[in-house]
Amino acid sequence: MRNDLNINSPGNHESIFIEVQFPKRKNVIIGCIYRHPSSPISIPDFVKLHLGPTMQTISSENKQCMLMGDFNVDSLKINTNGESNEFYNELSSNLFTPYILEPTQLQSKTIIDNIFFNSLEYQSYSGNILIEISDHLLQFLILEGFVKEKSLPEMNFYKRDFSKFNEREFIENVLTMDWNNICNLNANDSNLSCNNFFNTISYLLDEYAPFKKITKNKYMLMLKPWISKEILVKCKKETPY
Repeated sequence: MRNDLNINSPGNHESIFIEVQFPKRKNVIIGCIYRHPSSPISIPDFVKLHLGPTMQTISSENKQCMLMGDFNVDSLKINTNGESNEFYNELSSNLFTPYILEPTQLQSKTIIDNIFFNSLEYQSYSGNILIEISDHLLQFLILEGFVKEKSLPEMNFYKRDFSKFNEREFIENVLTMDWNNICNLNANDSNLSCNNFFNTISYLLDEYAPFKKITKNKYMLMLKPWISKEILVKCKKETPY
């Protein structure tokens, strides 16, 4: 039991944390949190006073952690709702990634249940089980090779090399292209237009800023949320996700 990580507040939220021991790998922390739907995220301050310190403790121990539960925070609203954004930012700043991306409550079409994990080392399968035991669906996360000594297939990591990028020439090339023809606007097919646009820009970028192989450590640094999202990363794997 990891009672030191619990974030309990009567009538607002409750949790339980355990640390699981494995014979051939580091221990893993598993936490389950329930936040009452009528409990505000900020009053009492669920994120800053409760969730934040727990995430920081886990990060300082450098341990993998699975965090799951009914958070009653809609992940679909992180761009429009300040409290949802605050909740997501706290988790992502400690490298926790959400694995449930489809609504978990079909009637309200919200993602208020989720599974977060602070590692991208494993090939994963996750989603909802379409059985409504209650008004919430069940969630699952499968990590291939999680309990094996070698958890990763061989992977090569790439990022675009902008060290010799000529912005002026790139812009001139973009401006001189016949975009009406490239995007085939007369076809009235938004998917076709978008694909043609994306492929054309990608082809140009391959010429002006080709991909360069980087180390795994550099790739993991690029995943930190305070690094610009404009950095483009290409990851080639033997086994696709």
